[in-house]
Amino acid sequence: MSLESVEPVAPALDLEGQHDHTFDDKGRVSIPAEFRGVMGLDEGAELVVTRHFNQRCLLLFQPEAWQAFKGVIEGADPSVRPVLRRVVAGSARRVKVDRLG
Repeated sequence: MSLESVEPVAPALDLEGQHDHTFDDKGRVSIPAEFRGVMGLDEGAELVVTRHFNQRCLLLFQPEAWQAFKGVIEGADPSVRPVLRRVVAGSARRVKVDRLG
C-alpha cells in the first residue's frame, strides 16, 4: 500500500484555485472567502489544520472527519503508518475560524 492509495474518509469539496498566503503578525493565515462559503464555515467554527505528507499545502478537516482520518492512519500499511503519524497527525492543530477567516 502506498501513500497515494489512502482513501478519503469524506467527500472532497470542490475547492478550485491556488492561493498563496503569508502569515500575519499573530501567526495566522486566512481561508479564502469563497472556500469558507463552500465549506459552510462561520465565525467560531472549529477545524483541524495539518500539513500534507508530500505536497506543499495544508489539509483542513471538520473535527468529525479528522477523527475518521486518524482511523485511516492507524489502519494504513505499516510501511507508511509512521510517516502519516509523524507528518500529518503530528502537525495537526485545532483552530477556530475568526471573522476574517
